[in-house]
Amino acid sequence: MSNRRGLTLVELLVVMGISGLLLFLSFPALTNLKESIRLEISARQLASTLRKAQSLAMYQGETKIIGRFKFSKTGAPLPGGFGTEKITSPSGKVKKVIVSPLGRVRIE
Repeated sequence: MSNRRGLTLVELLVVMGISGLLLFLSFPALTNLKESIRLEISARQLASTLRKAQSLAMYQGETKIIGRFKFSKTGAPLPGGFGTEKITSPSGKVKKVIVSPLGRVRIE
């Protein structure tokens, strides 16, 4: 038995080659993950803004308008002030922020 310590140059190059190949193959997956996270964040921010406007309308007792969404002083959407807003990523993935006629704000 030899009494060697450490790795040979060939072993080190093989490990580095395999690591480089795995890293190269993972880039598309990381790009898709980043895009999905940005889309989710955008949808959550819109839903949060709408919920805040709804709360302010009830608290201040006046109508609040955010884009095409309109909330009355009771927090319910005014006629025509509800619906669906689609947020689309560059690759075509879609998230929907929905305000129901009863005032529920949700993400699909």
